[in-house]
Amino acid sequence: MARSFRAFLVNKRDEDGKKLSPATVNQKLRALRTAFNWAMAGDRRYVKNNVFASIKPLPVDQMIVRAMTVEEMAQLFEHADSDGERGKAFARYMKFLLYTGCRRTEAVKLMWGDVDFNNGMVTFGKTKTHVGRVVPLSKQALVMLAEMFKENIRRDMHVQVFPYRKGYVTDLFIKYKHKMGLPPRVKLHSLRHTAAMIMRMSGVGTLDIRDVLGHKDLKSTEVYAKAFPDLLRPATETIDVDKLLEVGKVKRRKLELPS
Repeated sequence: MARSFRAFLVNKRDEDGKKLSPATVNQKLRALRTAFNWAMAGDRRYVKNNVFASIKPLPVDQMIVRAMTVEEMAQLFEHADSDGERGKAFARYMKFLLYTGCRRTEAVKLMWGDVDFNNGMVTFGKTKTHVGRVVPLSKQALVMLAEMFKENIRRDMHVQVFPYRKGYVTDLFIKYKHKMGLPPRVKLHSLRHTAAMIMRMSGVGTLDIRDVLGHKDLKSTEVYAKAFPDLLRPATETIDVDKLLEVGKVKRRKLELPS
């Protein structure tokens, strides 16, 4: 039964028709393994053995960091500026993702009542981890949100800040991406990776980045904030192969000189 349930999870599809990720399957199996351990502990002895102890987890690939380069961001926002009112609104949405590092669905679910203009804070109550968090807003983000609020006809605290559906923002980003010829690694979620990269490049510590992004596990943040290609450039630029070979030739000549 344990093996059958594992197979069921592997083939199960969500509401969008997508299969569960290996990490999600492993999470569910881990929860069952923990439950059986509890049932065996102490004087309970509800079960004799843990049938999930021998069920192997699925292999999980290391997450690829998809931070965007400065050139890619400029190209993306230039295209948004040329797309009229739709592009202007979507550019604000994308900038908000960069300002706060929030997930795309967290921004879509955000209501005006979640924005504290007096204290410069935004509260994300509906999150992936089901744990709310409060994120301070930069001056630029506050100005942008204030302009949006003034332009909004319905200034109701229960109105969406960004009147989008989850699927719409993803589809529109894909259209922009294809028109701009951006590489496959660039996705809407890349803006969250990029926010982490910007914070790291500004000297923000991993613990603070974790709190801003709302990760439960510090390991997730370490993946987001690990060395990005552009950050490694100074290290690789120190390698001058031609110069080293020239030094080697000079030293070799000295060794070959007659005594």
